[in-house]
Amino acid sequence: ELISQHSKPGDLWILPEAYDTGWNIKADDVQLPEPANNEFFTRLSAKHHIAICGSYYEKLPEGGYSNTFRVVSADSGLNDACAKRHLFGNFEKSSVKPGNTMLTFTIGEFRLRAVICYDLRFPVWCRNIKDSPYDALLCVSQWPMSRAGDRNLMLAARSMENVAYAISANALGGSAVYQADGTRDFLMEAGQEIGFYNLDSNILANFRRHKKYLMDADYFEVRM
Repeated sequence: ELISQHSKPGDLWILPEAYDTGWNIKADDVQLPEPANNEFFTRLSAKHHIAICGSYYEKLPEGGYSNTFRVVSADSGLNDACAKRHLFGNFEKSSVKPGNTMLTFTIGEFRLRAVICYDLRFPVWCRNIKDSPYDALLCVSQWPMSRAGDRNLMLAARSMENVAYAISANALGGSAVYQADGTRDFLMEAGQEIGFYNLDSNILANFRRHKKYLMDADYFEVRM
């Protein structure tokens, strides 16, 4: 309903981590098969001419579960996914398989890297690398407000070290956008259902012209 009321063609709508079940669940709670979420995203994207993304738990054919991030843009043919790499909590540690693929995708003129909640704590996994560069780090999460200070510090750090926007879509409040200099430029207030923010490629390009930190970044490989 909110998408129907507020969407504009070309928008990227970001749903948080585990948008349909919440995070603190048991294996029996994971009832939706993966195609249902995929088809749901595709249907909304096609109807409203938007891109849509978020994460959900899915049952894997070989057994176990995945915390899957998916992004769909019916107009551009984009339909891609990755899985949460760093698992957290009893359910994920016991039943969920970690991802082993980084996902960078393009919406309009922006390249975005997807990470899920606890992944944010691991700067190597979030690194803006030459083989897969990005303009915005996108973190969907179920981060408790009792640890909001940690999340805010890490979002600022990830934006500064990667010279990129850092976007947080958090189901439990405090969704935010940080600019490449580490300053917070947007914050959703408590109880606010949706928020809107326009990424500015000119601001980012101008900052990168003057702050060439990525040119001095170390090259490395992540081994799974």
